[in-house]
Amino acid sequence: MTDCAVNSEHLGEEELDEKDSCEKSEELKQETMSPENMKFILLEVASSLLFSAMDQLKTHSCTKAENLELTLESRLLGANLHLQERNVVLSVKVAFSTLKLLQTLPVLEDELEADFPIAVEARERISVYMWLRCRLTLAQILVGNIHEAAALFPGKNINEEAAMVVQDGVEECVRWGDSDFQALLMLEGAELEAKRGRTDDSLPMLQRVVSLLTGRTHMPPVSFVTLSRAVLLSSDLRGAESITLLQLTQKLLKQQLRVFNQTVTSVDGRISPESINIYLPYLDMLNKINLQIDSTLKLENKGRPVSGGSSQSTSRARLDESFL
Repeated sequence: MTDCAVNSEHLGEEELDEKDSCEKSEELKQETMSPENMKFILLEVASSLLFSAMDQLKTHSCTKAENLELTLESRLLGANLHLQERNVVLSVKVAFSTLKLLQTLPVLEDELEADFPIAVEARERISVYMWLRCRLTLAQILVGNIHEAAALFPGKNINEEAAMVVQDGVEECVRWGDSDFQALLMLEGAELEAKRGRTDDSLPMLQRVVSLLTGRTHMPPVSFVTLSRAVLLSSDLRGAESITLLQLTQKLLKQQLRVFNQTVTSVDGRISPESINIYLPYLDMLNKINLQIDSTLKLENKGRPVSGGSSQSTSRARLDESFL
């Protein structure tokens, strides 16, 4: 074989190797950019940033109240991070230990810090608000991952344990007069009962959530999402939708979007934001409500009833009255 032939063959092999390398790189790039791998990368970065921030707390000069608040915030972020990583057991442990930490805290009274407004504000945030946040976090983890969390309660009924966490939180909200956290916890309780197949117990709870949040002169943004979730779940459980109720919820969500200077358009039944902020939870709620409305209208056009019986009609009417 001549040198020219050898060089030509060698060049061909290099071209093939280069082509294979490019194809492998493209495959690796596509694999790397898959939603699963992207989530993994983001969680790794978030974990690194969180633990780095927690280490910095030890070196920064903060008041006791500030340091405690940052520690509690870091723990709540950690519980959510572990949940996103599908480590439910560790997530529950972190959330529960954060509650225990708050429960065993001495009264934060330091005369040397009394002149620092930042420390005073931190102490105020640590009290009832932080406790309810921890309670809600624990309840949401348990209700949303009931089977995985069962390993933490050997020999016990995990559904009853989760229901107890929710009920304790609801009673605390009533005692402290916080209707927004109360509605969130009651919604978690309604979802838990629905998962257990107890529709008759879930629907009255949803009715109370709607009653609790409607007719108010002011409602924080998170409660609009709570209200919408309650309406959608009650609609799913009844198997019959109230057009009036859904349309009122739709109107409320659009009003809330305008508060954030967001407008939306509907394209083929899908809500499309007219800005780059696509992460507001109201958008997903609006899409679900639109689907429910379309489904109900189709049933009406076919001449089928949209209510499933006298008891369901009564429940639906009560929910409608709560809105009106």
